Amino acid sequence: PASLEATPTPGATTTFYGSDGTSNCSAEDASKSFPIVLHTIISEVESDCIHWLPCGTRFVIADKDVFSRDILPRYFGGRGGATTKFTSFTRRLKRWNFSRVPSGREMGAYYHLKFRRGK
Repeated sequence: PASLEATPTPGATTTFYGSDGTSNCSAEDASKSFPIVLHTIISEVESDCIHWLPCGTRFVIADKDVFSRDILPRYFGGRGGATTKFTSFTRRLKRWNFSRVPSGREMGAYYHLKFRRGK
């Protein structure tokens, strides 16, 4: 994705762990920023729990439980239950200046002006 304007909290690190607790990404992958990992998840992971909307400018988490159980531990690891992980994930979205659609057909979808499908 295009460079986003926000940066994560100084000193924050992202480590990617598989469901067995071991790292499932190379050192190169581990250095990728949150938006790049998120873009990869939405674009390449075969799961209906998170996907692009047809416009290609927004994405939706269609099944929070499956996303929390299957996707978050695989790509973001961490401690705590599914609710804690999902809350941390949404906090990261906000930190990176993603917005949530407040009403209408796409209510609940997330977007960022520089975050697009295929870019």
